[in-house]
Amino acid sequence: MARAAISRHDFATDAAIGEGGVRRLFATAYAGGFHAAMLTAAIAAFLTAALLVMVLAPAEARSTRQARQQA
Repeated sequence: MARAAISRHDFATDAAIGEGGVRRLFATAYAGGFHAAMLTAAIAAFLTAALLVMVLAPAEARSTRQARQQA
């Protein structure tokens, strides 16, 4: 019924499931979209952190080595 209401703009299905049903469908869709967005953000954050560790760790080791050689 929800697909019919969205894809065909068939608002008779809204009446069939009632206002409470429409609200539940909206809340479920909203929560699903929010979860997908948060999962995507978490994956991007972890990938960025891994990239930073891969780039900055060798640079830190080089600077430590150079400091030891100069001392």
